[in-house]
Order: sequence, then structure tokens, then C-alpha cells
Amino acid sequence: MPPHEGTPSHLMVLLHGYGGCATDLLVVARSWQTRFPSLACWIPNAPDPLPHPTLSGRQWFDLTERDPREIEIGATTAAPGLIHRIEDELHRDGLDWGELILAGFSQGAMLALQIGLRHQADTEVRDVDDHFGSASPAAILSYSGRLPAPQTLDGLNIDAPVLLVHGHDDDVVEPYHSEMAAMMLAKAGASVRLELLETLGHNIDERAIRIGADFLDNLIST
Repeated sequence: MPPHEGTPSHLMVLLHGYGGCATDLLVVARSWQTRFPSLACWIPNAPDPLPHPTLSGRQWFDLTERDPREIEIGATTAAPGLIHRIEDELHRDGLDWGELILAGFSQGAMLALQIGLRHQADTEVRDVDDHFGSASPAAILSYSGRLPAPQTLDGLNIDAPVLLVHGHDDDVVEPYHSEMAAMMLAKAGASVRLELLETLGHNIDERAIRIGADFLDNLIST
């Protein structure tokens, strides 16, 4: 989705949740592009179908047990392939990693946090004509997510501000996961903001979209 005006100042990558698809986040992208006309958006589909043939939708990694170890392994395994796809999009738009905004919902939020906070260790040295700058993105936005491997905080990339938004009534990914992530990231020295929304379940509503836009207001030149 190209920017509404001119050349892009930032690339927003939005990652859908488990069992979802790219169209799930179109309303979010359109709202933010209306607010920020220089923002380009890319909403990829996850590479894998759900494991059961009767289920529709896609997944970034398997969630059979939904335990911390499975999430850690899954996010770590899924990240490199998506990083390459993101770098292709950045190259096409003439942007570097510092002009990237990572946002995700549920499983997509887990992957956004994984890449945004830990990609630094995977950064390759590139030549002057083909580089993506710092490994720190401009910002990370997590909706109804959780932090993979919260017990391993050494070497985290803490330069990017992080927004964690979670519904108080979420019974799929309980809100304490975002509360714990906020505490752990703050302890590691990250700039983190937590928003728990009353009466919201496992979803992104207009309040959550507006909070995300307000968070980005100082980062994106309109």
C-alpha cells in the first residue's frame, strides 16, 4: 500500500494473528495512512496454512501447545524469512531499518516483538550502496501479544519505543502477558508504554487504533 502523498517516510509492516490473513488488518492500515499520508504499509500473509485441513487462515509458526518454549522456538524460526521479506520491501521503497515500524496482532505481535527487539544479533554488514542502517526499527506496536523468551533479555535492541495494547477481557492471550512484557522491557531499559483497555477482548477496536496513531504521532512526519 503506497503512501497517500509523495515518497514514503516510513514503512509500516503489519502482521496478522494466528488463523488470520492480511485483510484482517486493512482497516488499521487505512486509518493510519489517513492520519499519516507519508506512511507506506505492507501487510504480508503468513507463509503456512493452519495444520488441520478443515481450518482456514494462516500461521507464522505452529501453536499446538501454546507454551513459552513453543512460542520461543516458533518466533525464532519464523523471524529470518520474514526479515528477508521486510528488507526487500525497504529496498523497494528506498528506506532503511530505522524507518521501519513493526506492528502485529496476537501471534503477529509476538513476531513483531521478536524481530524488533532481537534482530540486532542477526544484522549483516552491508556495503555503502546496499545497506539498511541500524537494526533498530523506528517503533514496535504489539496488540494482544506476548514477549517470546522473556527470560532472555541480554542483548535486546532497546532503542525502539514499544507500545503494548491489550484488551482487559482478552481470554485468548491473557493481558498479563503484556503486563509482564512491559515490566521486563522497562527493566531492560526500553521505552515502553502499556495500554489495557476495558471491555475489549481479543481484538483491535477504534480506541486501540487511535492509541497506536497517537503513539506514532511524534515519529512520523506528516
